[in-house]
Amino acid sequence: MSTVTQDIHYVRGNFLINADNVKYMAGWLDQGGEESQDLIYADMMYDDLNFRWIDYCYSLLKDTGSIFIQTDQRSVAELKLEMDEIFGKDNFVNWIIWPYDWGGRPKRAFGRKHDDILWYSKTANYKFFRDNITVPKKTAGTAFDKSGDGRKIPTDVWEDIGNFHTMSTERIKGVNWQKPERLIERIVLATTETLDRVFDPCMGSGTTAAVCLKNGRYSVGIEIEEDIDEKAVERIVVLDNKILDSKD
Repeated sequence: MSTVTQDIHYVRGNFLINADNVKYMAGWLDQGGEESQDLIYADMMYDDLNFRWIDYCYSLLKDTGSIFIQTDQRSVAELKLEMDEIFGKDNFVNWIIWPYDWGGRPKRAFGRKHDDILWYSKTANYKFFRDNITVPKKTAGTAFDKSGDGRKIPTDVWEDIGNFHTMSTERIKGVNWQKPERLIERIVLATTETLDRVFDPCMGSGTTAAVCLKNGRYSVGIEIEEDIDEKAVERIVVLDNKILDSKD
């Protein structure tokens, strides 16, 4: 059995773990964690081409599950080839673009202002809940709205998510590359049901855990940096207290 050094915090259905994700996942699988997760979301280190952890994610994912990995131009080409190899080209679902418009621009190239999110399923029998993530049609209320409900599934370019400004109330000081809850929430609501299990092997500030806590999902998150893990734990404890106080 693998030896895993870890620090685990539990907050009402959410485990936040300070550990090396590869070592932890190896130990988790040794202890029977295979095919236990409904969704895996990972905001990977964009210039890290060591994809060993993705093999473990494959083993942890249920047959009805999906995996979303977020990166950018520095590693998306290599990631796509790796995901085709592990999950199979037939299980590629979407290449999602999250465009944003902040920060500097190069003087001799177009501004690199989007992230890439690759969505793969474990099998063809993956969960997808259209009604959870529809957006208003521009043609709503007109003769061009053939369905008549005024709603549609978003395209694979998520312009409506918008920018994530440094002054956002969600921002956690001292955390780089934090993602907005609205982005993760669309992924969670599209592919999971209440009480489903979500795994984030690159937890960061705990955005996935926050979304799961607000939407009645269970989650496991792993963060290797102790100071970042502490910020995530504090964030989720504070959020949980707010939710409980609102019910009093």
